[in-house]
Amino acid sequence: MRAMRGFLLRVTGPGKTLAPRLIFALAVLTVLGTPLVWAKQGAEFQMSLGNPDGATNNAVYRTKYLIQKRQYALSYNDETRLPNWVSWSYTTSDTGSQDRTDAWAVEELLPAGFLKVGTATFGTPWDRGHMCPSADRTTNYEDNAQTFRMSNIIPQHANNNQGLWATFESYTRTLASGDNEVLIITGPAEFGSATLANGMRIPGSVWKIAVVVPNAASPTPANQRLTTSARVIALLTPNTSTTDGLINDWKAYRTSVEQLEQVTGLQFFSAVDPIVATYLKNVVDTGTAPNAPTVITSFSPAFGPIGTTVTLSGYNFGTNPVVEFDGTAASSVTLVNANTLTAVVPSGATTGNITVTGTGGMDASAAEFTVTAGGTSPTFSLSIATLSGLTANEGSAGASRVYTVSGSSLTNALTVTAPANFEVSLNNSFFSASVSLTPATGTLSGVPVYVRIKAGASVGAVSGNVTHVSGGAPSQNLGVSGSVAST
Repeated sequence: MRAMRGFLLRVTGPGKTLAPRLIFALAVLTVLGTPLVWAKQGAEFQMSLGNPDGATNNAVYRTKYLIQKRQYALSYNDETRLPNWVSWSYTTSDTGSQDRTDAWAVEELLPAGFLKVGTATFGTPWDRGHMCPSADRTTNYEDNAQTFRMSNIIPQHANNNQGLWATFESYTRTLASGDNEVLIITGPAEFGSATLANGMRIPGSVWKIAVVVPNAASPTPANQRLTTSARVIALLTPNTSTTDGLINDWKAYRTSVEQLEQVTGLQFFSAVDPIVATYLKNVVDTGTAPNAPTVITSFSPAFGPIGTTVTLSGYNFGTNPVVEFDGTAASSVTLVNANTLTAVVPSGATTGNITVTGTGGMDASAAEFTVTAGGTSPTFSLSIATLSGLTANEGSAGASRVYTVSGSSLTNALTVTAPANFEVSLNNSFFSASVSLTPATGTLSGVPVYVRIKAGASVGAVSGNVTHVSGGAPSQNLGVSGSVAST
């Protein structure tokens, strides 16, 4: 509402009531025929991609202290005296008529005991390098001034800052045209021992991620609008001098978000759908559009003996993918559809990552597949065959009874489902229609399952079968019966 009022005041001038201003503004927008994209400023917009290091505003955490502003958010490190990362959203409405303020200032939001770096220049060849650029926040004086807080600044080599970095900042702003929102996160990396006199560590590299999200005017949060078709540009640039002076070609330093995670130790895209995030982390921008990397998003089961059929989900497997289990080629690969394939664990395979080489290169699974002892079929058993004599009063849940489930060589989770009028639990506290038992390396060791008549069950005799399905073993039923007394 404040943003709307400010807009109306600007376009109509002082001395008019709000209603005529509104009519005038709507008329202007109608004539222009262009949707108004409000600046995405406010703390709630600045971390749409997530919190890469779990920063918090608790002063105990001196190496990842969270600062959230209308203009950007950052994780501050009191050991390096630099931000670990700075995150913000940019739309075309973030560009206004405000000139560069040069309002250099210490960061007053740092808690007591933290070093508040002064504003003095760093000396050749180090620029006071903005992470969130001044030119990304020009709607008013305060928004621009906040970009000059020293928590947003790193020692950036002039060749980098005035060359490719400035070029890429300008290019990033052009990505917001056509009603796009650009989500940006950036920071320093690869530190050595070099330190400025003011205590700031000098990073060996500077990285940046820009994600283009369509429909900036949408009320749906940006991270929820992200799909695998989004353009992602990730850069890892040297914070050093170069023989040719200014480095202007940022395209030469494109990489993947996954590679940046390995360099920085941060976890990006934590607020994005995991499947979408896994795909986008593998993208390396081509300059006009993202590439189409081969990506494994999941596989099941997580363990099994030689000969187990494993189902893998992902993207861009191609028509003739090569699957390996810890370096040993699968004995059989079947392409189910464009996003799914099955592979058989080969003889000689050992516990390790699964790799798929497809049309978009090779990708390794995030988790390892555990090869278990072979020759034994999956099996499980129930401690009893039936449960009878369960009771309850009308309108109330009854007392629970318990049995246990044991199993071996199981290849996936076992789902336990209660019949009508009953419910099950694994902790005798939270009851539901079904529960899932996840074996540890194929084994279930006397896992207790509680059964009771649920509240609202029909008055009179009740009975049914608790079913136990999957785990790679034949399903089994447990007969349950009891009665509900009328009140």
